[in-house]
Amino acid sequence: MERCPHCNAELPPVAHFCPICGTKLSAQPASAAEPEREPASEPEQRPPAEPPPAAPAPPSTPPARDWQTPPVTASMMLGPAFMAGIAAGVLAGVPELSDFCCLWTLGCGALAVFFFRVQFGRSALPHEAGRLGMLSGFFGFAVAFLVALISHALIRRQLWGLVEFLRDEFRQRAELMNSPNAERVMEVVNSPGGGPFLVLAWALTYLFGFLAMSILGALLTGAILRRRH
Repeated sequence: MERCPHCNAELPPVAHFCPICGTKLSAQPASAAEPEREPASEPEQRPPAEPPPAAPAPPSTPPARDWQTPPVTASMMLGPAFMAGIAAGVLAGVPELSDFCCLWTLGCGALAVFFFRVQFGRSALPHEAGRLGMLSGFFGFAVAFLVALISHALIRRQLWGLVEFLRDEFRQRAELMNSPNAERVMEVVNSPGGGPFLVLAWALTYLFGFLAMSILGALLTGAILRRRH
C-alpha cells in the first residue's frame, strides 16, 4: 500500500492527489515497479578441444644386414669355389710360377669370396667364407696337381716327370743338410718304391698347405668386404 509523502496517509491504488492533504503525487516510472532483471549470462566459452595426437609412423624397416640373410648352402658355393680353384690351380701348377704358390693359394680363397659376392650380391658370412676357402682350396689343389703332372711330363719328356723333379729337389736339400739321415732318406727316395711314396708325401703336404692358405685368404677377404659394405 502506497502512502502520501507529505502526510503519510494511505493512498488508493490509483491516485494522482492525496485525498487528505491534496498533495500532488508524482508519477512513478514503470521501470521502478518492474523488478530488475539480471542480464542473461553468456554461455561459458570452452577452449577448443585439442586434436588427438597423430598415430606414430611405423618404424622404417632397416636394410637387411649380412648376418640377417639366410645362409647359402654348400652346393650353391661350388660355382664360385670351382672358378677360383681353376684360376689358382693353373698358376700354382706351372713350374715357373709355382715359386709363388703362397700367393696363389691365398688368392684362391680371396677370389672365391669375390665370386660369391658377385653371384649372390652380398658379402660371405664368416662360416661361409671358411667353407668357400676349403672348397676352393680343394679344387685348386686338384687342378695344380694335374697341371704339375702334365707340365713336368712335357718338360722332362717322361710320363712321371714329376717324380724326377721331386727327387732332384730332395737331392739338393740332402746335399745342403749333409747328414747321415739325409743319405738314408735319399736311398729310400731313389728306390723303385720311393717314387710313389715321394709323390704321395708331396701331394698330402701340398693339399694341407693349399687348404690352410686358401681358408686364410677367404676369411681375410670376407672380413674386409663386410667392413667396407
